[in-house]
Amino acid sequence: MDIDERTARNRHEDLFFTNAILCMKTKGGLAGKVRGSWFRNCVSTFLKPLIEDIIQPKVVITLGEKATRSLLREYGHKGIKFRALVERESPIKVSGNTVVFPVFHCGSLGRRNRPFEQQKLDWLRIKGYLEGPYEESI
Repeated sequence: MDIDERTARNRHEDLFFTNAILCMKTKGGLAGKVRGSWFRNCVSTFLKPLIEDIIQPKVVITLGEKATRSLLREYGHKGIKFRALVERESPIKVSGNTVVFPVFHCGSLGRRNRPFEQQKLDWLRIKGYLEGPYEESI
């Protein structure tokens, strides 16, 4: 896939990409340790209201397992293996007109757990959903 100015424009302004923690770490910079309580706090206090009350996207793409599990837990979805969530043909409905597509994180750990070629297929599945009549299927 080529990314240039034409393809970089958000033709699907109904998309919202997210990690689970929207706050800055106070120690250690980007490589600093993360506390489990931060996921719960950030999702319930910031991310869920951001999705439901402010952005109201049709599609949320969660970047990585922790983001996916944290967000879906907030909506009562528990106990499903992350890989199975990523490989689903259809997204997970969370509220109103909003669905979630989980993907492996594009960082080195994500690429180690899911090779680039498989990640590319995941993104193509999302593309197929977006190019279909997705508004009617939500």
